[in-house]
Amino acid sequence: MKHLIRVVFLYNTISSSVLNHLRTELKEFPNIEIIIPQSTEISDMIPLVEKADVLVGWKCPKELLPYTQHLKLYISPYTGVSYLIKAFKQMTPPPHFPIVNAHGAAKLIAQHAVAMLFGIMNHLIIHHNDMLNGNWIPGGEGVEEPCPSIPIEGRKIGLFGYGQINQTVHKYLRGFPVEFHALKRSWKKTSEEKHPNKIVQYSPKQLDIFMKNIDTLIIAAPLTPETENLIRMKQLKLLGPDGIIVNVGRAKIINEKDLFNALQKKIIARAALDVWYIYNPTPDARNRLWPFSQPFNTLKNVLLSPHRADSPFDHLSRWDDIITNIKKVAQGRHDFLNQVDLERGY
Repeated sequence: MKHLIRVVFLYNTISSSVLNHLRTELKEFPNIEIIIPQSTEISDMIPLVEKADVLVGWKCPKELLPYTQHLKLYISPYTGVSYLIKAFKQMTPPPHFPIVNAHGAAKLIAQHAVAMLFGIMNHLIIHHNDMLNGNWIPGGEGVEEPCPSIPIEGRKIGLFGYGQINQTVHKYLRGFPVEFHALKRSWKKTSEEKHPNKIVQYSPKQLDIFMKNIDTLIIAAPLTPETENLIRMKQLKLLGPDGIIVNVGRAKIINEKDLFNALQKKIIARAALDVWYIYNPTPDARNRLWPFSQPFNTLKNVLLSPHRADSPFDHLSRWDDIITNIKKVAQGRHDFLNQVDLERGY
């Protein structure tokens, strides 16, 4: 009889449609048992973690880490792994099991990035709110446009990070008459054959040249010691007064104060932001939550999105690489997809 493979989730909010999908896709391995905890209290989770072959969760409480001796694989169902990196790097001894993340939401995040790009280029939110308030200002010759659209034709698109998300953004935008530039830590693993559009390639050492040569910056990169606060006022000035930023990566890649000042003073034109600087904000006197210290909500040239680029979470195809990695555990394989490098931070 084959060894039982216990796949333990660290949360119990998984939808029934996703759970049924997992069981259907894994039915060829009857020795795989998916365990959804009734309670996520530490005392209730310890017995499950002790016997787990696979753990699935975007965050692992540090109290559970000493009970992972039996673990063969840790899976984050999200792309971002900053919370896990911090916890696992503090383990003594270091984790003996591989850690992987999930790239199944790349198409969803890329869709959101493109939607935000056109949303801010055409100021759709401002016009929508004007219409809600009965302020009808149709466009037309001779009509003053307080919030004109920015044509995409001729734009110089800069892709900061060229993993699966920005590769997909590239595919989605390649039908438009634009230039493509991309900055990536290493180009060795990227196949140019997948992307018929000409793309100008840059390394991190060429950041300033990259920023000077583009006018539209789309960020889809992880937060690491090398990328934190990498983009400051100097780089924003290089982007220029026609510059547009879309960030679906990590907020702290751009210095918060510098970004706010650049937008407020029109050093750059506009920004669309889905990632933020404070993820446990303190409610204000009116019980409002602001995930930033600078008042981005007061600016008209910003589109704000509440970190939801990977919606919907129950979209079944986003679980494909997670399913593949669970199957690899059942097969006794170790060539897992999307392995995380703790030292590099992604």
